[in-house]
Amino acid sequence: MGVTPDCIAAVRSASGDKLTDQDAADLIRRMEDLRKLEEARGNVDNLDARLRALAAAEADKAKIAAALELRNRAANILKLEKAKDHLTALTSAGMRHDHAWLAWLEGRNSPLAGTRDSIAKATQGYLGRYMQDFNRFMLGNREIGRLVQKGDKAFAADVVREMYDLRKDGQPGRTGNKDAQLLAQGYADWANRTRLDLNDHGAMIGRLDGWGPQSHSSPLVRRVSPDEWIDAILPELDRTRTFDGMNETMQRNMLRDIYESITTGVDRNGIGAEVTGRITPANLSTRLSHARVLHFKDADAHIRYAERFTEGNVHDAMLGHFQRAAKLAAQMEHLGTNPANALTQLQAFMYRTAPPGLREKFQPGTRGNAIASSLAEVQGLSTKPENARVAEIATQIRAWQSLSKLAGAVLSNASDLVTRAAALTNQG
Repeated sequence: MGVTPDCIAAVRSASGDKLTDQDAADLIRRMEDLRKLEEARGNVDNLDARLRALAAAEADKAKIAAALELRNRAANILKLEKAKDHLTALTSAGMRHDHAWLAWLEGRNSPLAGTRDSIAKATQGYLGRYMQDFNRFMLGNREIGRLVQKGDKAFAADVVREMYDLRKDGQPGRTGNKDAQLLAQGYADWANRTRLDLNDHGAMIGRLDGWGPQSHSSPLVRRVSPDEWIDAILPELDRTRTFDGMNETMQRNMLRDIYESITTGVDRNGIGAEVTGRITPANLSTRLSHARVLHFKDADAHIRYAERFTEGNVHDAMLGHFQRAAKLAAQMEHLGTNPANALTQLQAFMYRTAPPGLREKFQPGTRGNAIASSLAEVQGLSTKPENARVAEIATQIRAWQSLSKLAGAVLSNASDLVTRAAALTNQG
């Protein structure tokens, strides 16, 4: 059934005009899909009332999102101007434009003030806080640390099962493994800390009860076709939580997009599988708040999928989650909720203000120089697995170098665990 202008106008009015025409049309289609799904299941009792309640909840979410977006737009403008002022201060102090750019993104060993205040330093700061809790826990629980370092498969599986039971109707402790239960709670608490950091910078991510960190190995997923991967994962998913009213065609289309993200490192909607903002300017706040989370039916479904399409275990996936969250938080702190757009504007600013001889370094589309490489690193393009083995080795080296420099106590031989985590090309 088509969506009429009168229907769109009614929905917009009910939302207090917070919805656009497209938002209203999408909401109407979503309600129709939900109606068809419920009718197919035979759940027709009081259906209209339940659909109205769902529609009202969706409209309330839209109002909150709209208010958040207005706040983020204002914050983004301030962050963009702050970045311009920072770059201008460096160049005014005598630093070359290209060196100032690299100092701002990566940090630079220079006596000039502000040359170490970089996005890379912010990333290390977030990652250091996350890893400090992890390392302190491992040092205080030697047996758990030994099992994690050993990569004990049975213990890792119990941790996943305990994490899935950290929900309202769950039964924590059902594995009978007290160590696994303790570590599962730790992982859940540390993941919540990353969520709160991202929300502080403009995201609106709700707490996921019964959550377990996901990882996907690009080389393993690429061994099968999109349809084979979809046929393998679809029966393992909780369709109600994952797809939220989508019909079969919509479900497969969503999974096809995710397959594309995993195997290419580039999200078709403009967000990279590892780090967002790869292809088109994308709003991190919006995308993180509406992230496509794959909810497995239960812990055993999660484990079955991981055995086929993951190279590590839950501990590797958790460290990967820390790395990704740290990079996202640092980008949002310095660039706002639309990092790709901010970088494009800043690159144009440097192009306009650079003297002849340096200006071409900031020419959009330029490849093969330090400026292009730094942009690729921040945006995540350097992890795109065009050459899977080369990308894997480079990622391992970067991860080991990064984590080996963290302050505080470090778990003995932690680099082995970190290296395995870094080899996973797509973390969730």
